[in-house]
Amino acid sequence: MRPLDKHNIYPFEIVEEKISAPRLRPYLQACEGDSKKAILLYEWNNSLSAAIWELIAILEVGIRNTIDTKMSERHLRLGREGHWIFDVSHELGSSPNKGLDSKKPFEDVEQAIARVRRNKKPLVPSQIISETSFGFWNQLVSKKQGFLWPDLASGFPYAPSRDQRYISILFTDIRDLRNRISHHHRLQNPAIERGELIILEMAKALHPEYCDWLMSVSRVSQIQSQRP
Repeated sequence: MRPLDKHNIYPFEIVEEKISAPRLRPYLQACEGDSKKAILLYEWNNSLSAAIWELIAILEVGIRNTIDTKMSERHLRLGREGHWIFDVSHELGSSPNKGLDSKKPFEDVEQAIARVRRNKKPLVPSQIISETSFGFWNQLVSKKQGFLWPDLASGFPYAPSRDQRYISILFTDIRDLRNRISHHHRLQNPAIERGELIILEMAKALHPEYCDWLMSVSRVSQIQSQRP
């Protein structure tokens, strides 16, 4: 963290103009109007958000690969050709004909396919999956897609409950935290404490040693201790 006196060379008015007064207001209030401390607190919040984002990034890849494996096993068991991500059975909302619009969650797959094409990458399952949103995977474990859960539950063998709601609620909480960080919002104390906890809880549901790895790379506690 940059020493406080270094901020003498950064005019608060310029920072406020570019960041915006409404966005900086909570930091000013927390620092009793001290503009230099407010900028430090803003920087600290960004550092903390980045540390939590690192954990989400590692977790998200693990979740995607886990669900992909289970969906592939299901696809094979049902005797279907190709890869499940193309939804040839239309059970994920893909349009049965080109004259109709697809529905969720397949709309997210179509958007991922469009991104792959724009990037001029090969249109293969691995590329499409890498472009899918976190929300897509959230939908696959949701109540609306509950018919998938019997096949997906084994992907979370260390969860304390096989109830679909347990994983679905964790997913939703992590998605909300992810969105909060991606929109550069301030992290309130409950969001900080709960954030790392729910990420590790989901990682532990996948495998305790995966959780241990995330704990070993986490910078959250270290940055928390450096709060200005």
